[in-house]
Amino acid sequence: MKRTWIITALLLTTGLSAVGDESPSSAHFKPAMQTDRGRVLFSYQWNFLLLDNGSECYRVSTTQGLPEVRCGDSIEVKGVWGIRGGHKALESASYVRLDEPCRPPPVIDVTAEEFGELFRTKRIRFGSRLRLKARLISCEAMRWGMTDYALAVGDYNFHGWQDGFARTEITENNGLDPLVECTGILTYSGEDLNHPEEVRLWIASPDDVRIIPDAALRQRQFKRRLAKSWIALPILALGVIVYLLLKIFFAHRERALMAAVIQERQRMAADLHDTIEQHLAGASLFLDSILPIDDTPLTDELKAVETARQILMTAKKEIRETVWNLHVADLVVRPLDAVLRELAERARANGAQRVRTNLKGLPATLPPSVYANLIFIVQEALTNAIKHGHATSIALVSDPLPHGFRLRIANDGTPFNTGSSFLPETGHFGLSGMRERARRSDIGFSITSDDRHTVVNLEIKS
Repeated sequence: MKRTWIITALLLTTGLSAVGDESPSSAHFKPAMQTDRGRVLFSYQWNFLLLDNGSECYRVSTTQGLPEVRCGDSIEVKGVWGIRGGHKALESASYVRLDEPCRPPPVIDVTAEEFGELFRTKRIRFGSRLRLKARLISCEAMRWGMTDYALAVGDYNFHGWQDGFARTEITENNGLDPLVECTGILTYSGEDLNHPEEVRLWIASPDDVRIIPDAALRQRQFKRRLAKSWIALPILALGVIVYLLLKIFFAHRERALMAAVIQERQRMAADLHDTIEQHLAGASLFLDSILPIDDTPLTDELKAVETARQILMTAKKEIRETVWNLHVADLVVRPLDAVLRELAERARANGAQRVRTNLKGLPATLPPSVYANLIFIVQEALTNAIKHGHATSIALVSDPLPHGFRLRIANDGTPFNTGSSFLPETGHFGLSGMRERARRSDIGFSITSDDRHTVVNLEIKS
């Protein structure tokens, strides 16, 4: 009896050792490789295929890297059979592409209302290629390069997984529950068709998902735009307020700078009037006292005194003109047309026989710096016409432009070379000063001169 128990124990030990040698964890276990052929239903990135061999569809996990196949290609696979999600699968497989024409599987058109009945009655099955109309609940980009669509299909909520990123049309309507048409391969886990697990639609490209516009979507789009506009209104209002504040600030600063310039010019004018002009007037009176008051012929010494007196009178006149020019800045607070007419009257008083004004299209206001520089340019043009051109007829004419106005100052004085006259070597610094003032205020400036007229052309933006 004791010997029988010993023999039985030895037999059991031997049997268990034999079973252990055939287990998958044993170094001697070598799974059998199986070969199959079929057409590709879907391929994704580096190791995933869905294959239809004519009688069934299953998943293939490859070991060859990125599958260089497309939907409808025929391949031969070799791997180990296994189970994934309750369905047959081929693991660790290699494949070879066969030289057969590409034949994508037929597409079955399915609506959300039809899906449940067709699914339960097996008229659509694992591996069917569907063109499915469903509501898009959400769309999310996944880290591994796929897009996850949450789809509402009747009583079923499942996911569509697409290789790559969604189209802009989809992402812009994400969250609005649009009606979409998705084309892809149906898979699921589990055998219970009434309660399947992990139902998925494998979508090959972004072009296989498109929005079907309807009234509900348009209404939701309108509500979203309205909500965004309410958000944008405070931002827009804040931008307008900031713009107005900046405009007020820069206008105030420009007025302050102009006021400082005017104050300094007034001080200079007062200094010139109270010092140099008074001294010149005193010297002129002294020379007048030396000269005879009757028509007595002048000796050579008295002729020299008369010449000196004339020089002093000319200097006094030019000092007064300079003082007036320094006071011109005060005119910026007056209407432009009134100031231009006043300048024309001064030109008549200074020697021009005929002065004509025809002013149209002048703005009500101009920036102070532009206003002041424009007045200085006009004054210099009138002075040059009388002093250097000896003009007898002057015209000031203005015309409106789409974004401002044009002002022309024409005279019949002696013509001159408009190119060389801007050079300081000619002694006419006023012309170069006019051009520099025009440049600073973005005033279009040009001079034309022919045998009959010289015209200063100004174009001012307002």
